[in-house]
Amino acid sequence: MYLERQNQERPSARTADDLGELETVILRDDEATNFLRDQWSILYSLDVNAAPYLFHTWLKGWSHQLPLHSHPLIVLVMSGGSPVGALALVQEQLHAGEGAIRLLSTPYSESVGIVGPASDCMEVARAVSEALGELRREDNRVLVSDIPAASALARELASDENWSLHLVPYATVDLPLSFDSLSRETRRTHRRRLRKAEQLRESGHRLEFKRSRTTSQLLEAFEILAELDARQHSERPFSAGSWKSVLAECGSDLAFVATLELDDVPVAAELCLYREKRCYSVLAARDTDCHQFAAGHVLLRHLADDLADAGFLELDLGRTLPTGNQIGYKSQYGARWGHTIVAVTQPLEASASLRCAQNTVSEFLGAQ
Repeated sequence: MYLERQNQERPSARTADDLGELETVILRDDEATNFLRDQWSILYSLDVNAAPYLFHTWLKGWSHQLPLHSHPLIVLVMSGGSPVGALALVQEQLHAGEGAIRLLSTPYSESVGIVGPASDCMEVARAVSEALGELRREDNRVLVSDIPAASALARELASDENWSLHLVPYATVDLPLSFDSLSRETRRTHRRRLRKAEQLRESGHRLEFKRSRTTSQLLEAFEILAELDARQHSERPFSAGSWKSVLAECGSDLAFVATLELDDVPVAAELCLYREKRCYSVLAARDTDCHQFAAGHVLLRHLADDLADAGFLELDLGRTLPTGNQIGYKSQYGARWGHTIVAVTQPLEASASLRCAQNTVSEFLGAQ
């Protein structure tokens, strides 16, 4: 066992001064699977800044969905015999002995990276970067995405000329919502949407917001979201079964689905993960045949108000295509803009395997 559960301190961070000499280990196959199952949760609990995309049940769930000829890897950085940081990866075997490496749960996670008490220490990030370089030299093509640009790992990768970096906008909304800083036209638009919803109620229609509280409610509500998504994005396949298996693994302690119903008919739904006082929007779908009001916007307003009443302080709207539609949609809620990075070991056009992986991320982004 790399970690013992008893007598564990729970620091939020470690500095270079108290780390000492570092050792890096790459866990593969069953060893990686066992570490993810038995010990990853301890590292997560010692890292108060880790997003729920790094929770062990979320990662385990997606590891169970890996295709044939793929297996998990974990880059483990240790100090004094104890892990201080880890990065979860997947290695896919391609033709002619070539491999492709990506982060575990790509492209479904939107804020990932090193987890552990020293996750944002530059020395640990450097050790992880060197391990990624070692994997690259084993004839692997490496793509890591959705790393917060302000993190130590992103800064370390940016300093290495072997990586090609791409910035992706990332939106976060403070709760409770405040519209005072928005333009007069944006405030008017919000009032108009809410007025339409209220007019529906006044005319006898039932408009109901729900948020799942139990695992059974989560799975039932996700089926609603999947149906809405299939109608909204009929041009792309949606692996609802894989998602449902992952959510069954996670349960209501990590995830919920918010829904909006008009006369008992679902018109919008949103899947979120959460940790402490921060919530992360993962998937959203709406009924494109509902023309009476802006169902997606009304759901988001209800969700934001409900989360604020429950004590949440932030709602991450996540990575965003740099288009007017996505930027404009999230800006209407006073989003704070940051970035995540996509880092590849060479220009995308030089590697078919990496280009395929990046296209998967882009397609997933575009469908949201």
